[in-house]
Amino acid sequence: MKIEYNIKEENILKYQLFIASKSKQFLRQRNILKWAFPFIWLILSVYFIIVKDNIVVSIIFLILASFWLFFVTKTLAKKQKNKYRNFVKEQFGNQFEKNQILSLNENYVSVEDEFGEEKLKIEAIETLIDLNDIFLIDTKIGKGVIIPKEAVKNINEFKKYFEERKVSFSDETNWIWK
Repeated sequence: MKIEYNIKEENILKYQLFIASKSKQFLRQRNILKWAFPFIWLILSVYFIIVKDNIVVSIIFLILASFWLFFVTKTLAKKQKNKYRNFVKEQFGNQFEKNQILSLNENYVSVEDEFGEEKLKIEAIETLIDLNDIFLIDTKIGKGVIIPKEAVKNINEFKKYFEERKVSFSDETNWIWK
């Protein structure tokens, strides 16, 4: 089976965001950023109530903590997405709208573009991931192949190819960046 397609900026961006969202280090840093300031403000609030007997300042710190949790964290997700978008443009800009051919062979998968050809043994493929509008072929060595779903004419046959070769399948169609 051969699949011809073009990679779009949004495909690579979605791949990068998905990989980041599954990274323990990224999630840890994001949680620290999300909870550090509200925690400090909560401690200051308690301090001003107990030690200084100043409820007004305490309430101000509680309002700041609430504002941070409900509004700033949502803004941070948008800013992170924009940073990833800039990274994708800078690092992968030469790959946008370039014709690629994915070939599914008996023992390997190959991806060919104007820069060359890459072959992946079936044993090197860890997971086929379904992300709504793209498929990701995730390898054991950390590389990924992005295939837009619109390019796959027979999705069931495509999935069956990987299923027959005992490649695990991950349905992430409900995944969203947040």
